[in-house]
Amino acid sequence: MVLPIFGYTIRYLIYYPLSLVFMLILRKSYRHRHRGLLHSFPGVGLTSLVLSGYLALILTWLGSSLALLPVFGCAFFAGCVLHLVEDTCTPAGVAWLYPFSKRRVAGRVRAQGLFEVRPAAFAIVLTVAAAGMFVAPFVTPMSVEELGGLALVAAPALWLLFMLVSRVRPEQRRR
Repeated sequence: MVLPIFGYTIRYLIYYPLSLVFMLILRKSYRHRHRGLLHSFPGVGLTSLVLSGYLALILTWLGSSLALLPVFGCAFFAGCVLHLVEDTCTPAGVAWLYPFSKRRVAGRVRAQGLFEVRPAAFAIVLTVAAAGMFVAPFVTPMSVEELGGLALVAAPALWLLFMLVSRVRPEQRRR
């Protein structure tokens, strides 16, 4: 019940207004389509800011604390970026700089398919890595800060490995 409300809120209060702003600034119109503005780095950055702004207004109106608002904004942004990284691994790919560039980066992972094992294998690798991070403080002499640094290096490294295995490449220009 919550997801459709969230989806319509993003569509009508964030996506359409941002699209209008970009249309006016760039002086060009574009079709509203999936993997457009909200599937780009500028789009998710601005969406995170606008959504955090709306949430700040609501929390202020309710008299609630804004202390955790930056955490929400950063977490929402990180989730959106990870979604873009995942979509980059599929044949449809992602135009990371849209609407400034339509150049897409795409991989070879098919979201549905009987013989596509890469997403499941990567999920297992991420689960094992996360479990290792939870167990590590009890079995290694590393400090929590050192383990946090290791996690900050290991997570992007694992995603880069998955992108290599997914054969992510810039889309070839059509002539």
